[in-house]
Amino acid sequence: MRDGLVETCTWDEAPALCARPGTVVVDVRSGKERASNGLVAAASLHVPVDELRARLAELPPPAGATLLLHCESGQRSYYAAQILRQRGYRCVNLLGGNKLWQVCAARQQLSQ
Repeated sequence: MRDGLVETCTWDEAPALCARPGTVVVDVRSGKERASNGLVAAASLHVPVDELRARLAELPPPAGATLLLHCESGQRSYYAAQILRQRGYRCVNLLGGNKLWQVCAARQQLSQ
């Protein structure tokens, strides 16, 4: 992050980014992880990071697209961002991944 190799967003910035035209949410978790909870996954394209290179055709063309990537903790989505960045995509990694999203969203609901 410090070297500018990956663009990031926090859990509370993600909804605004998702609302922008051309943003596609990509869940790079395993199928088992995705099935266990769907807070972030509900409206996302599911392409596990281990299958990413073989399934590039399922992603929109790089021109004009922003991919908001997430996994369980942020590490695999970082790897996915590096793979996709090399292919011309603008990628944004959700910091803390699905785990942090769940905790923060739950706390926000409790405070309302």
